[in-house]
Amino acid sequence: MWATVASSTPRTRSCAASPKRERSACPAPVARSGGVFASDGGGRLFAVGEDGAVYRSSTASSGPDTAEFDRVADDLPQFLDLLHRSVLRFLRTGEPGYL
Repeated sequence: MWATVASSTPRTRSCAASPKRERSACPAPVARSGGVFASDGGGRLFAVGEDGAVYRSSTASSGPDTAEFDRVADDLPQFLDLLHRSVLRFLRTGEPGYL
């Protein structure tokens, strides 16, 4: 499956929530295509973008056409390292990791 993934600088709470800010004050996402390669089983999707970065849908969705994506890793090796660390953290503490 292909999805449209968005890349933007992280939004601060004041940037995302302030209706008084001008639109240009908050960074706009840049649309890119990406291939969906995984799901967490709860509706969140993971995709690799044209730029090689890995993106995760920000909320559970019914498909890649309705999802909004946030960048979680610069490339697949970094994503796999984050996944590995998340699994180890869960085994040690019972708490979910970053992903």
